[in-house]
Amino acid sequence: MIKFPSIQTLSSQLLATIKRFPLAVLCALAGTGILIHLTHHNWLDYVITGMSDLFFWSKLAMCAELGLCLFIAAELFSESKHHGMVGRLIVNALVLGLIVIYYFSIRHSEHFEVQNFTRYTLYILASHLLVAFAAFTGKGHINGFWQFNRALFLRFLLAFLYTVVLYGGIAIAMVLLDELLHVHIHTRYYAYAWFWMIGVFNTVFFLAGVPKNIPELDSDTTYLKGLKAFTQFVLLPLVTMYLLILYAYMVRILIAGSLPKGYVSYLVISFSGMGILSLLLIYPIRKLEDNKWIQIFSKWFYRALYPLIILFGFSISHRVSQYGITADRYFMVVLALWLACIAAYFLFSKKENIKLIPISLGFIALFSAFGPWGAFNVAANSQTHQLEKLLEANKAFSNGKLKNDALKDVQDSVSRRAESIIRYLVDIDEESKLQPWVKQNLDSLHDSNSYRRYSYDSYREAEAIMSYMGFAGYEAYTKIGANDYDKYPRITFNMEYVSGSNSSVNISVKGYDYYSQYTKYSSSTEAVIHPDTAYDNTSFMAGNNSFMMVPLKQPGKYGVVLNNKTVAVLSLEDSMRAWKKRYTSSDNDYVQVPGAYLTIPVQGDGYDFVFRINTVTALSTGDDLYVWELTTDVLTKVK
Repeated sequence: MIKFPSIQTLSSQLLATIKRFPLAVLCALAGTGILIHLTHHNWLDYVITGMSDLFFWSKLAMCAELGLCLFIAAELFSESKHHGMVGRLIVNALVLGLIVIYYFSIRHSEHFEVQNFTRYTLYILASHLLVAFAAFTGKGHINGFWQFNRALFLRFLLAFLYTVVLYGGIAIAMVLLDELLHVHIHTRYYAYAWFWMIGVFNTVFFLAGVPKNIPELDSDTTYLKGLKAFTQFVLLPLVTMYLLILYAYMVRILIAGSLPKGYVSYLVISFSGMGILSLLLIYPIRKLEDNKWIQIFSKWFYRALYPLIILFGFSISHRVSQYGITADRYFMVVLALWLACIAAYFLFSKKENIKLIPISLGFIALFSAFGPWGAFNVAANSQTHQLEKLLEANKAFSNGKLKNDALKDVQDSVSRRAESIIRYLVDIDEESKLQPWVKQNLDSLHDSNSYRRYSYDSYREAEAIMSYMGFAGYEAYTKIGANDYDKYPRITFNMEYVSGSNSSVNISVKGYDYYSQYTKYSSSTEAVIHPDTAYDNTSFMAGNNSFMMVPLKQPGKYGVVLNNKTVAVLSLEDSMRAWKKRYTSSDNDYVQVPGAYLTIPVQGDGYDFVFRINTVTALSTGDDLYVWELTTDVLTKVK
């Protein structure tokens, strides 16, 4: 008969876990609460109130996740060193100091950029690896280290299984309450439940299974037979198969005299990782009498890695020589060097200290995230050097100075290559490397609140820098990207946010046949001021009909066209003037307008429309207002 633990037993285990890892549990609670808070508000809330709130809370959530792993590692380290209360306080204070430093190291201007998230991912990876060896920083204890991480791995799988099953049950119960008993369950409650389960329940359940008597693990000879079977009959055959495929490919390219494909690097890394994991899983039983094949396989595996590492290195070096180092290539180069060193260590060392694997990977993840040796700094310097070589080859750069006049007549291929490099520097927030080459201030090209800095914005910045440098064909776009705010002031009218009433799902369609959404965004000022009706049109659907929104020559007017026939005209200029006069108290360029005034009915030939505008941004040219951006819901009625 199965005996279930009593409530008293569960509560005592919960209290013991919290007492053992108080700061880690606090981070889990804080992170979960922050994610729930962020989900409670939609994007429009942050747009209206300012992005500073989103920056603040999301940075705290990132720090809570980072602190979770670091405080677990701190407790395990203190336990292994038998620290008293003072020692534990000192270690935890150091961890807290690191988290505070990280919080203030994130500038608002880079918060949502790829570089910041990549750096954060590296820190998270390093912190997880730190948990793996924090209790085993001294010499020896190899078996204890393996048993400890085995226990962590199995506990992680068990915790995740419990979390997913319980969340599935809760989610189904919420659906049944909504569908059968008509108890309204908002969709965000499903997210709340998931955050609570994965953030708090999963964390506490996992921590409850972290081994306590760590010194005793050295004498633990427990080994799951199923683990050996899984490794021997699943992982190792797959590793052997991939090895044969990669060797066959290597022979093929040697015979053909061709270059290896770029993704070979990822295949070698995946194969090597699977092989190393397989050997780690069977590490404790490698010297048993009936398992001598493990020793033989291990030696030949590491020997077999070297030709693939050479293939890997040749593939990467060829692309680096052609296109320079990017952050991705940096990580590939570092992993290739790491693989070569690890293979050499396990081939020639008699100790076979498996702790070296997570320790070395942790240091690589940590130190590649920052500093002049870091991935992004090295990539930025390499790409800048590539651009210098390109310009020197076209006699447009010498002695550290740019010759603007020489760039006007370069070939299109040169311009495209230069634009690609500059676009990459902008994407990783390293365009300041080009500041000595131009007179204009490059920092002024993007908003400090760079939540808007997506693909289009980086393209705009790259185009502007190209024009500053003197490349032909970019002048007109420079006026748009860099000077439009002075030449054509902009004003945005946004629906005044009322909780629960702005969502598209709450729109009444009574009396109308179709509901659709329409969005217009112009990438060129000239397309706004002087529209081309053949190319600058977009559409919305109503049933099977596609209605084209064709800009007219008059400011703020659009023809609603069906089958080449104008069935209605949407005029926004008079409405925008009225909104500007009524709701603008100063020269601000962001105006909140009640939703009732943003609803514009339009009668047409055979169709009636209602445009429920969410956002419209206009360019001002004297007394005229031209629509730059428009987001609206559309109701369509067939007469």
